[in-house]
Amino acid sequence: MAFNYDGSLIVSTGLDKKIYIWNAQTGEQIRKAWEGHTGDVLSVAFSGDGSRVVSTSSDGTLRQWGVGTGNPIGNVLEVHARSAVFSHDGRRIIAGGTECCGC
Repeated sequence: MAFNYDGSLIVSTGLDKKIYIWNAQTGEQIRKAWEGHTGDVLSVAFSGDGSRVVSTSSDGTLRQWGVGTGNPIGNVLEVHARSAVFSHDGRRIIAGGTECCGC
């Protein structure tokens, strides 16, 4: 789970392979869950300006999503990372962790 830059939104995930955006004040789900990963979503993080979310999954992929639309952005990357975050300026993403080998 993560807050956006001003604390108004929360991004979360569970073991259902989906990503959710919530209103932090009311606890209401903002829009339909985002789907695309074929494995459990392991991590989510907002970009510094709150316009994008990055996610990693046990399917070995990293994805970016547009917060305003919920649509995927760019290519799906095969990175086998457990977590990822944006740089402060939002121009870079760093992903890391141990590749899951049958765990």
